[in-house]
Amino acid sequence: MKTGNRSRVETVSAAPETRRRGSHLNSFLAGIATTLALLLAGGGYWFYRMVQSGSVSSPLVAETQTRNNREVLTPTEPQNDVKQGEFVIPAAGNDARLELLSVRRVAGVPDEVVLEMRVTRLADTLTGNSVINFGEITARHPVTYDVYSPVSGQIPPSGSVSLLNIRRGDSVNGSTVLKVPPSVDKIDIFVENGGAFKNVPVGVAEAVNNVPVTQTQTTTTVKTITPIKPGDFVQKAFGRKGEVELISVKRIQDPETGNRDVVNVQMRVRRLAEDVAGGDIIQVGSSTARNPQTTETFNAVDVVKRSTGSVSLSQIRSGASADAYVWLRVPESVSVLDIYVPETAAFKNVPVGN
Repeated sequence: MKTGNRSRVETVSAAPETRRRGSHLNSFLAGIATTLALLLAGGGYWFYRMVQSGSVSSPLVAETQTRNNREVLTPTEPQNDVKQGEFVIPAAGNDARLELLSVRRVAGVPDEVVLEMRVTRLADTLTGNSVINFGEITARHPVTYDVYSPVSGQIPPSGSVSLLNIRRGDSVNGSTVLKVPPSVDKIDIFVENGGAFKNVPVGVAEAVNNVPVTQTQTTTTVKTITPIKPGDFVQKAFGRKGEVELISVKRIQDPETGNRDVVNVQMRVRRLAEDVAGGDIIQVGSSTARNPQTTETFNAVDVVKRSTGSVSLSQIRSGASADAYVWLRVPESVSVLDIYVPETAAFKNVPVGN
């Protein structure tokens, strides 16, 4: 009887001990889980506060910002403009050559397109009509054949250029403005006494300081010099027989040295009188300039190669005009000039554009 009772008592007393060990294990695991949860919650809250304060960057945000910055900094390619030597045609029979230099919309005036081209005399002896009139240039839509005529826009046309006033191998630049709808991106260009340029792309607008206008530009810091305007600098020549107007005074790069110590002075010579003498000739290549502050004088770069040479009033019809140019050697630090054209009154305080 005692033996049986002892066995029963031992069997019954073993169960509470097992339950206590299981309870302790469960409590220990629950504690670990609670601790881990608290650590994760605390770490996540700490990381959130650090991101908010800027001390730590979120990888997702950094990647997005990098991608956005890359998209902003990548410039959009400007609309195609004409390239050097791409559009060249004969003019005045075969006595001259016409080359398109630029075909771009005017900044701020979306329905105006400015054409710039170069006339180069090729022949020693002229055989036909030797005048190229930039004011008579027209354009046409290559598909619909809509005609676009010249306008008196912000940039005045260059008038006419006579090959008689250009030495063989020399060139004169000219321009005109056409009324072309903003939706038109290609035009055919027709030059009287020349020919046709077909399927010419119309470039994007260009600001007056020659900085291209693109959709990605937001801020631009440019040293701006107010360009001369039509009528700003006009002086009589040979008394009242003629008139000389400065149409452009811009600093350019010397192609031989690469320096920007050259100023290209473009002018328009107009005949006013009916009666002129054969000796009424303006030697454009002999033009000079002077620094109005130091009185230092600047001469032509090369009278033969870098100027029109001479313009004879007798070779221009009464009331008509001819364009001419001369390159002057002017230090880069000079931004205002007094310009002296032979047989013409002085042009004072002329700003030098870029």
